[in-house]
Amino acid sequence: MGLKKNKEEKTIHYSKNSKLPAILVIAIVVLSIILGITMGSKWQQTKANKKNHHTQITSDALHQEIEQIGELATVSYYYTNMGKFEDALKFFVHDVPFTTKSFILSYDGNIKAGIDLSAIEVAVSDTVITVSLPSAHITSHDVDMDSVIFYDEKNSIFNGLSAEDVTEFLGKQQKLMEEKAINNGLLTKAEENTEQVLKTLLNNFIKINDENDTPYELRFIAKKPTVTKEPVVTKEPAVTEQN
Repeated sequence: MGLKKNKEEKTIHYSKNSKLPAILVIAIVVLSIILGITMGSKWQQTKANKKNHHTQITSDALHQEIEQIGELATVSYYYTNMGKFEDALKFFVHDVPFTTKSFILSYDGNIKAGIDLSAIEVAVSDTVITVSLPSAHITSHDVDMDSVIFYDEKNSIFNGLSAEDVTEFLGKQQKLMEEKAINNGLLTKAEENTEQVLKTLLNNFIKINDENDTPYELRFIAKKPTVTKEPVVTKEPAVTEQN
């Protein structure tokens, strides 16, 4: 009898332990189902939100996307320049002796060129997007004043060097360097870079907002400058008195 009782207790003890893993598995399955339903609901909501926030591909929408950038400087032209200033008092066309003043100036500069994106025109026709780009222009020209070095300064007690001499000379040198940069293709490069930047910008905008995956074609053309006509002034015929 003692052996039988021990055997029954052992059996009961074993059967209680066997129920614990089953309960744990059921709990995990139920939790997984709940999480799956929750995540699925959130995913559907996110998908619906994205669908509702699509922007139509129109000329105005594309223009607003471009205009947010403002003025786009796409090229920087770094240079080092050296120029000589010389001036003397004049007597008619001749230099007055002992009045010559001069110096040689060296400095570093940076010219930036780009396009005013607010002047861009965008047209959408079926699957063709035409972007009219205005001509590039110099957006800034900075001189590193810490790099300015004067050489071979010559002064005259009758015609002394002044700050105005340096400012005026530096301004003339900047204009010369801008002409040099333009002749070396600065503005052409700025227009090419702008086109590449806008291609990336517009393609990304279309990819995000076009639900139908329409194969849009981007075309870039030069914007024709606006010509302002001067008002025509008509002269009234002279009236001659007849005797």
